[in-house]
Amino acid sequence: MTTATLDLKPEQSKLQPQEPREDSPLNPQAQQEAESKALRKVSESALGSPIGVRRPKTKPSVKSLPDQMKLGALRDKRYRVIKPIDVKFGESEGQAIAQADAFDEFGFGKTRQEALGDLQVTLVELYDTLAEEHASLGPELQLIWDRMKDSIERREYQT
Repeated sequence: MTTATLDLKPEQSKLQPQEPREDSPLNPQAQQEAESKALRKVSESALGSPIGVRRPKTKPSVKSLPDQMKLGALRDKRYRVIKPIDVKFGESEGQAIAQADAFDEFGFGKTRQEALGDLQVTLVELYDTLAEEHASLGPELQLIWDRMKDSIERREYQT
């Protein structure tokens, strides 16, 4: 077995503390800057703007529901949807519109959810009006009333 000997000069035998290099992982300031830079890069790609930069406030998007759907419930518990109602969404002058073509009714709001809620209230009001006056309806309103009876029914509650 061979052994190696290390010959140190006296000035090399004493370890001198050295400042870590700028790019060394031992340099806490460089490490902190690198972490901060990486975090900024990740947040910019995820958020679309640098940290600390405020994005302008925007109005909520009117597109938070699909372009069309089938409505299966009304907000008024006195009524039950027995056949889903086709609803289309649109937009006019920054307002969302929910449209039920079968009943020629619309709902409006800042968002599609608000427009859908307004349409649900409108459908209940139309049902009540047509139910009260069904004997004296003209042909067009009679057709709407017939469609409405096929899609919506009033629940009878006993108190």
